[in-house]
Amino acid sequence: MDANERQVGGSHYKTDYEHWDLAVVVQMGYLEGCATKYVARWRKKGVPLQDLEKALHYHDKLIETAQFRWIPRIMQEVEITSEVCRFVLANKLSEKEHEYIHLICTYRSNIELQLARGILLNLIEMQKDANESTVL
Repeated sequence: MDANERQVGGSHYKTDYEHWDLAVVVQMGYLEGCATKYVARWRKKGVPLQDLEKALHYHDKLIETAQFRWIPRIMQEVEITSEVCRFVLANKLSEKEHEYIHLICTYRSNIELQLARGILLNLIEMQKDANESTVL
């Protein structure tokens, strides 16, 4: 049995295109993988805001430690874009989640990381607003 056929702790994250497969295919680093994992799954948990805040925590560490020197990618950007689109469709992600994950998979500058951070902050604010409207 391969790892994708087995799910530890329930099936709430199970999809046709698992996050770890995207991380392997586009060769994400640890911080990129953790941040995008939380963005991809936050709607599937009982405490969605916490997952978005975890994504932001990993994202901020990525900004602190990112080194911007030219390193050739194994995949062309068009191939990465195609993989991200497949992942987004399989996981029924929103346009903002799509944009965030794509930026994290393809960033080359601090400007792109800051733009992605803005998207993440927007998702957090939207969730906070949703939480407040359910309390009222």
